[in-house]
Amino acid sequence: TYPIEPFISIPDYFLSFYDVKNQLISWLCWIVFFVVIFTVLQKKFMKILPGIILAILWFITFCLYVIFLPVNKYYAIPTAPNLALIDFHSHTIYSHDGFATPRYSITWHKRNGFNTWFITDHNSTNGVAVIRDMVQRDKINAKICYGQEISDKYNNHLLVFGLKKLNPPYSTEETKNIVKYVHNNGGAVIVAHWWEDRGSGFEKLYKSGVDGFEIYSHTKKMPAASEILKTIAFCREKNLIMTGGTNWHGWGARNDVWTTVKIEDWQKMQHAEVENIIVNSIRNRKTDMFRTVIIDRNEPKTNLRVVFEPFVGLYYCFIGLNIWQRIVWLLWLSIMLLIIEKHNAFSTEKKNKLISYVYIVLSLFLLFCGILCFIKWGQVAQYNHMLKDCSLFLASLAVLWGLAGAIKR
Repeated sequence: TYPIEPFISIPDYFLSFYDVKNQLISWLCWIVFFVVIFTVLQKKFMKILPGIILAILWFITFCLYVIFLPVNKYYAIPTAPNLALIDFHSHTIYSHDGFATPRYSITWHKRNGFNTWFITDHNSTNGVAVIRDMVQRDKINAKICYGQEISDKYNNHLLVFGLKKLNPPYSTEETKNIVKYVHNNGGAVIVAHWWEDRGSGFEKLYKSGVDGFEIYSHTKKMPAASEILKTIAFCREKNLIMTGGTNWHGWGARNDVWTTVKIEDWQKMQHAEVENIIVNSIRNRKTDMFRTVIIDRNEPKTNLRVVFEPFVGLYYCFIGLNIWQRIVWLLWLSIMLLIIEKHNAFSTEKKNKLISYVYIVLSLFLLFCGILCFIKWGQVAQYNHMLKDCSLFLASLAVLWGLAGAIKR
C-alpha cells in the first residue's frame, strides 16, 4: 500500500478517533476558522458565508470517503495453525443500523485476518445462515457463529452467543432472567461496550450471571486505558471471560482488535462445531483459552488534545510513518502542488467550468450511491432503517453538490 499511503494513513487516523463527535467538531471548527481568516485576508468579505458552506460540504464528503474507503492498514496472521482469530461482535444489514451485506462481511473480515466471527445483529440471527451458505459455496476458510446483541431494561447491551433464536421482548426484562434463559438453552452472555452504555455496573452484572465482559470494541466514545485495565482486573478477580470485538457495522476499513482462541483442527470442523467449542469454553469460564490483541496508537487522549485535534492528531499521524512512507507523502504533495499550479494558470472562466464539472460528477456519483443504498434497503426493510436514512442523506448531498456545480457555471 506504499504507493497510496496518504490515502490510507489519513482515513486510518480519522477512524482511530476515541471521542468521535468532539474530535470531528474540533476539525470542522478549525476548518471554518481558517476559511474565514483566508477570506478576510483576501478582502473577499461577501464570500465568507459561501466559503464556509463549501468547506462544510467538502468536510462531510471527505468523511464519507473515510467511512467507505475499503482499504485497511492492519492485518493479523495466526502464529499457529490451531489459532482461531475471532471477532466476537459484528453486524450486517440484518441489524437496524447495519450497512454491511453478508458478502461484504466476509470480504472485510478476511481482509483483516479473521478466520472466525460471530454475527451479532440487533435482535436478529438471519444473517448467519446467509453468510454460512456463501462461505461453504465459495470454499472460504472461515467459520461463522450465531450471536445477537440485545438490550435489557437497564440498557445493558448483551452479546448472546450460540442461540439461533431468542424470543423477544428483552428491553423490559431483568438481566438475570435473560442470562438464565440463555444458559438454559446452551448459550453464553458477554456484556458489550459497558463503558459507553453505563448500565448496571460490574458487580450487579456479575451477580446476574453473565459469563464475561467485552474489554475493547469500537464505539462513539472509546474506552480509556484505565477503563480497560479496570475491566481486566475485575474479570481476573471473578474468573470471567474477556473478549474483544470490532462492533463493525459496515463502515470503516480500520480494525485494531482480535481475540485468539486455540482450537485443534478447527479448519476441518463444521461451523456449529467451532461455535459449540467457543460457547462452551465461555460458559465453563476457560479463561486461559482467550487472548485479546489490541493495537494502541499510544497517544495522549485528553480534552485539551480535542481542542487542538487537527494539529496534535496529524503530528502523531506523521511521526508514526517510516522513511518510505514519508517519501511517498512528499511525492504526492509535489504532484498536488503541480496540479494547483496548472489550475491557477487557467483563466477564471476555465477554472470555474472545470470546478463545475467536478461538482456535477461528484453529485451524480453520490446520487448513484444513494440509489444503491435504497435498493439494498428494500431487500431488508423489515430489519433495517439505516440504509434508507443513508440513501436519503446521500441524495440530499448530491442535490447540494449539483446546486454548487450549477452556481459555479
